[in-house]
Amino acid sequence: MPYDGEFAKHGILMDFAENELIKEMLANCEIRENEVVLPPTLINVERANWKPGQVFAIDGSNRPVPVTNGYPGASAGFVSIATVMIDMEKLYKETSAESINPVTFSDIEKAYAMTGVLPTSNILRKGLPDARTSFRYELHELLRTRNPIKDGESLLDTYLAVLALKPASDRLSCPLMDICDDKTQTPNLPSGVCACGKYKVYPTDQLRIHERYYDNSPNGESVGETRSLMEHLTLLNYLRYIEKKEYWGAFKDTGFILDGPLAVFGHAAWFGERIKLELQRLNKLAQKHVKQDMLVIGIEKTGQFFEHWLHLDEARRKNVVSRKMNFGEPDVYDKKMDWADDELDPLERLRGRIQPGQVLLLDNKYIRQNIARGDESTIHGIHSYYGRPFLYKTMNSAMIVGMVPMASEHCEDRTQALADQYPRLPDVLDLLDGLISMRYPDAVLPLLAAHAHAAIPVQMGDRMFEQLVREHLDRPI
Repeated sequence: MPYDGEFAKHGILMDFAENELIKEMLANCEIRENEVVLPPTLINVERANWKPGQVFAIDGSNRPVPVTNGYPGASAGFVSIATVMIDMEKLYKETSAESINPVTFSDIEKAYAMTGVLPTSNILRKGLPDARTSFRYELHELLRTRNPIKDGESLLDTYLAVLALKPASDRLSCPLMDICDDKTQTPNLPSGVCACGKYKVYPTDQLRIHERYYDNSPNGESVGETRSLMEHLTLLNYLRYIEKKEYWGAFKDTGFILDGPLAVFGHAAWFGERIKLELQRLNKLAQKHVKQDMLVIGIEKTGQFFEHWLHLDEARRKNVVSRKMNFGEPDVYDKKMDWADDELDPLERLRGRIQPGQVLLLDNKYIRQNIARGDESTIHGIHSYYGRPFLYKTMNSAMIVGMVPMASEHCEDRTQALADQYPRLPDVLDLLDGLISMRYPDAVLPLLAAHAHAAIPVQMGDRMFEQLVREHLDRPI
């Protein structure tokens, strides 16, 4: 790390350029050969023009804020999780009108935000021995005290119910890590004390997020993992509420959209398997009562799948236009132009030719060869994903990377990619067609609304948080 005002020297660039080990590493990197690439199969899915009654979208945000408490580098991580309900009947009515009434349009969405804070560096709760223990305590309390629905269960209740679907992991080491006298033993979670019997342990310790907590770090990764977990638990919380109240019709006419993939990453990745089991249990209830699967979608806005999808649809015409300017080639938009397909990579043949409404379903072999390079005998995301990705070009040409849950054992067979392995795929595509926003490229309207309610403004937010901390840091509750 440089000192303040210190700048890098240019000489280091020559050291990189002349380093033989760097050259050797780069020279031995694999380059994909044309003959090993699988040509993708694009399909058109028959639709039923499904229109839901409402759509729920869930998104979260987190931000570190410095804290002045007399200790260097002290900081707190503020977290927000927003849920937005879109009244689709009103939305369809307003968007089909000649002009949109802003007063009526503002009534289309209803939002609810949960907020919280975690100690992230050099903040100790009174009576607790260290900062990591304070983080563990506040993580447990954050889930215990947040209820997405007023008369529903807390996020901790949801977590415990899903956790019980399989025996607890036996890999958990003592969460006290630095201060316990018997760090070799697994803590007794049901009793609420660690192996040495001196300190409290919490059921959320099994998430192991605290293992990413370091005393000399702002610990943004720990807060990010917590925020992501809360998003997944919020989704399950709403679905379990439908079960509790027996609002079975909601499984039929409601869509749920989560910002990001249907997967859990980091130390809590193992929890993705539990989420999958809970969704399969709830889906059986939906099939029993409304004869349909639930409609749950995850949307990836960035990443390898999205980059691959854009690459497939990126028109080769850019290169042809460049050559035309230099060599006088025929007009690029001439439909009679010879594209010389036989000379192209099988993937290249599709670039610029994906039609609106077409879908690409992905099996493991295709993913391993073209998106997340790896051994085809290993299943991509097997320990973290509870959904299966699909690539869709909407009717108005937005490029979407979607994911639907593996709602049955048939859906889990990733050696193949069949339309019936994607629950309610026609309805999912209809929904996406009706929710694309023209404000941003490839954006889904409910997620835009959810992000607007969850996002923490940078400068204004920092000032407000600093004032909040100053006023309450030493004030008893």
